[in-house]
Formats: sequence, C-alpha cells, structure tokens
Amino acid sequence: MPKSSPLTLDLPKPQLVEAEGEPRVDPLQLLERATVRVFYEGMLSTDSIVLRWQSTPGEYAPIASQDGVEAGSVEFHV
Repeated sequence: MPKSSPLTLDLPKPQLVEAEGEPRVDPLQLLERATVRVFYEGMLSTDSIVLRWQSTPGEYAPIASQDGVEAGSVEFHV
C-alpha cells in the first residue's frame, strides 16, 4: 500500500480583526472576545478550516472547525 503524505498549503496568516492592521493589540480589547479572519484564494466549501488559539502555554481554546466558503473568507469568534 502506498504511503500517503499530508497536503501542505502555504496560506496567508489569519487576521486578528481587532488589531486593525497593527502588529500588536491591547489585550484588554480581547477580554470579551476576538475575531479571527481566515482567508485564502481558492477556498472551497469542502475545505475544513481549523483555528488553534493558544489560551495558556500548552493549552488551546476549544474552537469548532468551519467549512470553507467559495467567497474565500471565514471568521472565527474566540
């Protein structure tokens, strides 16, 4: 049986909407929630998009995956 290799994609970095294009954001703005926009050309409705948000060292917030959309952009509310 042939070995399968995972598909590796070179995607743009997700965008933290509250950062408004700046490299840093005031953490106090993120106490209630944060919005992360994932976008890439060629997104398909069959794509499964996973966001990993590190909440504390070694731990990640439980965030449900989303299906892609043909428009090419989905938002996660963390």
